[in-house]
Amino acid sequence: RARKDEARSRMRSSDSSTRSPLKAMEAYLEAPPPFCVETACWLMEMSWEAYNDAEGRKTLSGFEPVDIAQHGFELAEFVSNEPTDTHAFLARHKSESKLVLAFRGSSSNTHWFHNLRFAQTEINLETMQPVAGGTLVWG
Repeated sequence: RARKDEARSRMRSSDSSTRSPLKAMEAYLEAPPPFCVETACWLMEMSWEAYNDAEGRKTLSGFEPVDIAQHGFELAEFVSNEPTDTHAFLARHKSESKLVLAFRGSSSNTHWFHNLRFAQTEINLETMQPVAGGTLVWG
């Protein structure tokens, strides 16, 4: 009800010479809501799963086996770099058109060390390649 009232209010304030009230209401009601608590919650849970390990892929900073099936996802790829303690997974939903790429945050001294060593390089925005002789800044 609140959404329909808001749609009516928007229709009244829109320029009637450029769009009909019925079309404005239809467009508003068909648009997805800008924020969805349910989506935010399962994304939070999926991000927590990034701190877990894929089956048979034990890492130094992982806690337990990843369990994304409870959210309807299956593991597409688990990427792990032990020297930098950087880990991520790509998951796809079994029945809906959804992908989640989740990175593990900093949970070890090794990872914090590598967080502080970064390089910035000048990039050609047309080719998306480093500029020859471009500036390189180490953190």
